[in-house]
Amino acid sequence: MIVAKCVNINTSPYNTYPELELGKEYAVENIEVGRFHSDVKIKGSTKRYNSVCFEYYENGEKINIYGDKRFWRIR
Repeated sequence: MIVAKCVNINTSPYNTYPELELGKEYAVENIEVGRFHSDVKIKGSTKRYNSVCFEYYENGEKINIYGDKRFWRIR
């Protein structure tokens, strides 16, 4: 299972996510890494979040979603 730990709720003056809690871990439904934008879908939420809001862990180990081809939108 992949979890996303919230490390940032303000990605720009235009993108803030007050519903996220810093330090909280969220179960991940989907991750899409694109060339210019990457986003994350959290289980139980209808919203997609900027991927830089989180650190990612799989089975307790930190992972790099940007270098992992499983998450690339374009292969």
